[in-house]
Amino acid sequence: MPEGFEIIRARTKDDAAILIDRLMRSKYPEVVLVLPKNSILAADLNSLKILKEEAESVDKNLFISTENNEITIFAKKIQLPIYNSNSLKKEKTKFSRPAKKELKRMLDIVPPSFKIPNDIEELPIELEPEPKNY
Repeated sequence: MPEGFEIIRARTKDDAAILIDRLMRSKYPEVVLVLPKNSILAADLNSLKILKEEAESVDKNLFISTENNEITIFAKKIQLPIYNSNSLKKEKTKFSRPAKKELKRMLDIVPPSFKIPNDIEELPIELEPEPKNY
């Protein structure tokens, strides 16, 4: 996994709406969602599918990390990648996303251009500083 990812640690009582909000606010293209073993999402596994769809809608890669077997089995069923923190490897699905187009960026700040004057007349006149009376 590249360096540009965020780890979101869910609380036991965090439902899909809260996790979707945290997912949307993430500034990284890849997000690892760490779910506790007794997460409320285990009661309604379809919320995992909703999380996956919302992540895809904002062009983010979502990974799940949990010790809950029900969540893990359902995540595999809906082809949601599982990030295994023990071995530091993620299970890859059969499907991969198409490559993103590279965006061109324009910068507002332009470095100054240094122009050497051709004649002496173009040189700025420097004034001598006034002597200070102490």
